[in-house]
Amino acid sequence: MRSKVAREETLARAKGELLSGDLEGRLHALEREEKINSLLEEIKTRKGLGA
Repeated sequence: MRSKVAREETLARAKGELLSGDLEGRLHALEREEKINSLLEEIKTRKGLGA
């Protein structure tokens, strides 16, 4: 029974690590997208194209 509980705890920890890594990846992608959009707006403003 102890080995079953230990196995379940290990699986739960592993799933948590995987999910947190996925969340970090999503946040990083969102930050990149926001930076790209900001740079595009800056270029449009410089060229007089407006938003």
